Amino acid sequence: MKGLRIEGVNTSVDPAGLLTLLQTVHGFVLDHKWSVSSAELWLLPDSSAEQITQARLASEGVTWLSGAELLALAACVTVANWGAFLAFPPSVKVVFASPPGSEGEVSPIQHPLAVAEVQALDGGFFEVYSRLPEVCVHLTRCFVTTECG
Repeated sequence: MKGLRIEGVNTSVDPAGLLTLLQTVHGFVLDHKWSVSSAELWLLPDSSAEQITQARLASEGVTWLSGAELLALAACVTVANWGAFLAFPPSVKVVFASPPGSEGEVSPIQHPLAVAEVQALDGGFFEVYSRLPEVCVHLTRCFVTTECG
């Protein structure tokens, strides 16, 4: 498993947003189901009622999204202050003893059946942990990264 701190986009000094990060591994995102928890997501004012509900549920516990739903939600996020986004194979049945966290000291990939985890931290950067090397390869091509975890 490898962990990367995403510090910015290679082509600019701007920090990477959630949508930019997820679009970099678009096929991977679409091929997995996602749990979202411990999230503080600031949404665009014209976000749909469904996206507002998804963000609220992710702040209160765990919400499950398809890859397409996650990309649609990310398109409405202006700031991801906190959040744990875990990727699972679609056929896996998952139960959490408690929602994965994103604040403080959390272990990389907080569930043994997850194949990757994106941690939104403090609104300024992301950490990505993956058991699949190709995810990290794509990210290091597109972002300024340092190893972590």
